[in-house]
Amino acid sequence: MKMLLSTLLLFTSLSYGYETDQYSSLGLKIEDSEPEINQLVNKAIKFTAENWVGEKDSYKFAMGVVEFFDKRQLERYTNISPSIDHHNPKQNSIYQYVSGAVSPIIRYKVLASTININGVHIGADKMSHFFGVGSVLLTRYTETLPEGAPEYGELDFKALQKALDRSVFTEYVYWGMLTTGVYSNSDLVVNYEGLRFLLGLFVDNIIPGNRAIIKWDGNRPIVVGEFDFSDYVNDYWSEALNPNRLKYGLHGKVKVALQNKCFDDSLVGAVLRSPNDEELSERYSELLNLTPNRYSLLMDNVCSEVDLWNEDQYLDFSDEISKLEKKHSGVVKDSPLDEPKLESLIENSRLGCRKTKIKAKNEHMMMLLYDRTFSKMVFTQLEKSIENSSVNKMCTSKTLDLESDLLITRNKTVTLAINYCVERDNATLKRSRYYSYEKSGRVLHSMEGYINFDDTTFYVLRTSSVNCNWY
Repeated sequence: MKMLLSTLLLFTSLSYGYETDQYSSLGLKIEDSEPEINQLVNKAIKFTAENWVGEKDSYKFAMGVVEFFDKRQLERYTNISPSIDHHNPKQNSIYQYVSGAVSPIIRYKVLASTININGVHIGADKMSHFFGVGSVLLTRYTETLPEGAPEYGELDFKALQKALDRSVFTEYVYWGMLTTGVYSNSDLVVNYEGLRFLLGLFVDNIIPGNRAIIKWDGNRPIVVGEFDFSDYVNDYWSEALNPNRLKYGLHGKVKVALQNKCFDDSLVGAVLRSPNDEELSERYSELLNLTPNRYSLLMDNVCSEVDLWNEDQYLDFSDEISKLEKKHSGVVKDSPLDEPKLESLIENSRLGCRKTKIKAKNEHMMMLLYDRTFSKMVFTQLEKSIENSSVNKMCTSKTLDLESDLLITRNKTVTLAINYCVERDNATLKRSRYYSYEKSGRVLHSMEGYINFDDTTFYVLRTSSVNCNWY
């Protein structure tokens, strides 16, 4: 019983470091909350200064600012405030295939929402890392300064290294690998920037060109500057642009989820790699012990690998995704076919071909499975071709060999196809897809100039009484 209680206490206290997911916000618009959060932080600094009692003590003052956001209050505020725009993927996150046995905290704790600070999508949990873990590093930094050292002055690099070693330790033990299975490279960046903020309260040029925010007049702290998150936030605060190192058993499941996201049209035009990656890597990697294998989970690299798959790899992947989604949710999520709705439609309508309705449904599902599996590859090939040409539109058609796949005997004069098109639309490329079938020389399709069918409407139309001899 004592061991169980200890385990439960460890679980609840260390769950401080729950995870977040910026991959799911790639391509989404989230309003920038920097002005509002800047205002809150400046209010905390001003409040601490105006209510200061006692002698000059920069460390105590810094802790007073941090305590203003004690108990993760700023993180909670950004998660739930209606004035802060945020995104939370919930069940569709990159961790959706992770079991409780691999990481119970990830499986059963709510993910931190994604917010926008200075144009960068970051996890709300970064507020607690910036102030909370930043203060842990300041304590370590202060303890390591030579005895009798004056108030904070120019950076002491020995003390800084001790503080950063502490940051790495917390990521391995308290709020990372040991508890959730995630070693967050972006957390290390945020912890470091939190330390720089707290030192920069009193020291000029911690941020090059910036004056200290606080100047002491005897024992009185005077606010002479303003805090601005843009001095600290960059693309390496995003876990999608500065990916994590994951423990064995977690990495594979997350990578499968990322590969599946490569088929999401919302990624078209999204930034999948920081344009400042080289500069940021040079600034942080060695100093903060960022793991070099983080690039294996960079979306740009993941989707480049997917683009090189052959048809067998696509089909194997589709089977794996279906099994994982059934295992973790009981249903196939994000399916383009609403199967219960379609079954109800078939049962309760006066459609023709009723004796072959199960075959028709299976064939239709095969068509949609092909579309979901191969559309990414087809569109990518079309886009590359149109970019290297002077034409404004390119299309290709894939005729499906459904008979051999489903062992269905049907009229040989009938063919079913999916048509893919890419068209120039000003500076962007616009994708579109259509279904079509041909029977005895008559073509019914949803190409431009005709009806743009969704999959259910197309099913109803091609199984109507007038086309009853489909099989």
